[in-house]
Amino acid sequence: MKQLLTALLGLTFLCCNTSSIAEDTSDIVFSTLPITPINNGGSCFGAGDRVALGFHTPKGDNYHLDRMRLVLEDVSQSPSTPFTVYLHADEHGSPGEELMIFGEGVGRWSGANTVDEYAIEATDTTKLNQDTTYWIVLGSSSNSNCAFGWSHSGEDPLGSIFSYAGERRSNDGDSWFIIYGFHQVQLEASPIGRVDRNK
Repeated sequence: MKQLLTALLGLTFLCCNTSSIAEDTSDIVFSTLPITPINNGGSCFGAGDRVALGFHTPKGDNYHLDRMRLVLEDVSQSPSTPFTVYLHADEHGSPGEELMIFGEGVGRWSGANTVDEYAIEATDTTKLNQDTTYWIVLGSSSNSNCAFGWSHSGEDPLGSIFSYAGERRSNDGDSWFIIYGFHQVQLEASPIGRVDRNK
C-alpha cells in the first residue's frame, strides 16, 4: 500500500507540474546585440517615419518567430508612448507587403530620455519560410516623427543562423532609402517540427 501511494504521488507530480519542467525551445537565430551594451540613440521613427532591418532565412528549415529583443531610446517626451513592430515581406530589396503586426510595446520615458531593451513576444503564430527575406519594421502612433530612436552600433551578425539583408528608413511608409548601423535586435525562433504550436 505504501509503495502504491508513493507511485500515485509521483504520477500526480508529473501530471500537474509540467509547466515547471517545460523547456523554451527557441534558438537565437539572429543578433546584433553587442557583448558590452551600447546605450545610444539611433534612427528615428514615429508619426509617418519608419525604420526597418532585413534578414534572410536559411534553406532547409521553416521557423516560428517567437520573440525579439530591441534596444530603443525613448525620446517621446511623453510617458507610455506606444510603438509597433511589423513584419513585412521583401520587395526588390526593401520592405514590401505588411504581413502582420508582430507585437507592440510601450516606451519608458520618465522625465528624461531613456535607453532600454524591450522584449516583444509574438502576438500570433509567425511562420517564416525557408530561404526567404523578411523585414522588421518599427513605427509609432506618436504625433512626433521622432518618438523613438532604434539604437545602432551593434555587432555584425555574421555567423547568425539568419543572414543580414540590410537596413532601410522611410518618411512615408512607402519609399525606402538605405541606412547603415547594425541596429540592435535579437531574434529568437523555433524550427517547425520541434514544437507543434498549433496543438
